[in-house]
Amino acid sequence: MSRPLYRIATPLAGALTLALALTTPTMPALAQDAVPTEQVRFAPGTSSATITRTIKGRGMIDFRVRAKAGQQLDVAMKADNSAAYFNLLAPGESVVAFYNGSMSAPLNTYSGSVPATGEMTIRVYLYRAAARRGESAKIELTVAIDAPASASPAGSEDALVTGTQWHATGTLTCMEIGGANPTDCAFGVKRLGSGSALVEVNGTDGVKRTIHFREGRAESYETGGESGLALKQARSSDNTIVTLAEQRYVIPDAVIYGG
Repeated sequence: MSRPLYRIATPLAGALTLALALTTPTMPALAQDAVPTEQVRFAPGTSSATITRTIKGRGMIDFRVRAKAGQQLDVAMKADNSAAYFNLLAPGESVVAFYNGSMSAPLNTYSGSVPATGEMTIRVYLYRAAARRGESAKIELTVAIDAPASASPAGSEDALVTGTQWHATGTLTCMEIGGANPTDCAFGVKRLGSGSALVEVNGTDGVKRTIHFREGRAESYETGGESGLALKQARSSDNTIVTLAEQRYVIPDAVIYGG
């Protein structure tokens, strides 16, 4: 009779099982349905926000906040259930956390630098046992992020260009959809701080359009005589690519934040 190539003795197998049980994270497994997401928004002129929500059972919430590498990030959470925690996931990550609120000291308190530019995820959840029991928790999540020095409101560190209302002027890459090769379009930017800004671009069609940014994202626009245009955006490296009417603008992060 042939023998198995390997064998684990029963006591050792039991020890391994116990070790795995003690070291395996106890966040509930992700359901097939997408985790609900919310954008963390800061009021104009501020760099922190406090959010109150209720989670129950296996339900989780992903809070998204856009930040740049090296910025200071502070996250703290209070809850009426000691089984509620949050994890932090780096931009582009959907599973592996670089911070686990259930294993930190003090619990549910993070203070450190942002690891990479992009959209961070703050995932709030109940410990697995509490989630199975269908428990609930009312949480109070406080998120604070320091804007880069160059993103400060108008002042001595971000003076206006002489004779203009803009903190910076120049050219950026633009193009007409379906048209010729990319070209340069003149722009002016008024920075409001914390990733908020007004960017006026003189497009290839000769029309000036002002794009409103908030927390690094294009949210709305102003232009004379046009309304109901679809505003679309996408990220590419350190640029936001905005599509408006038949125009496409490549707006570097440095325009929004300075530097």
